[in-house]
Amino acid sequence: MTLFAKNIHYLRKLRNITQDKMQALLTIERSTWSNYENGQTEPKIEALIRISNFFNVDIDAILLTDLQEVRFGQHEERQEISQKGKVSGKVSGKVLGQKAKNYPVHIPSAGQTLYDGLSAAKSGYNQQLNADYLGIINTLKDSIDLIKQANAALLEINRSYRARIDSLEAQIKELQQSRR
Repeated sequence: MTLFAKNIHYLRKLRNITQDKMQALLTIERSTWSNYENGQTEPKIEALIRISNFFNVDIDAILLTDLQEVRFGQHEERQEISQKGKVSGKVSGKVLGQKAKNYPVHIPSAGQTLYDGLSAAKSGYNQQLNADYLGIINTLKDSIDLIKQANAALLEINRSYRARIDSLEAQIKELQQSRR
């Protein structure tokens, strides 16, 4: 099974979503989704982007990182048994592409809550950046339109002056010829 297949299966199960529900949420046929999860096929880039956006996980992370290990710190010591017999763990490893600090976790859902909070913050930040970029692009498009209009006006002025200069040059030639 590929990392991609393992990761989307994990992410879907983590959110308690059925394969049928994934079809409705992402407009991907159930059989196609099943083939992705079984590692039989890989998605086209458009589907990969939809999947990445849906789960709030970078494309490179879905394709290249074992998300189960990253999310719950399996790269390092996963559980410690305290003197009182309680199980605690640490969330560590790469979270959102950065080295995370070791956060104490007393139940697995706390680690997931932390990760989900960071993912939501990243998603909100990315959405704001996208909105900002779209605003900049629209402003640039408007500026380009204004420059085109100004250029057209300047060309018309230039034609008008050229016609006036040609007329004056013709008059000068006539005066010079009449003086001879």
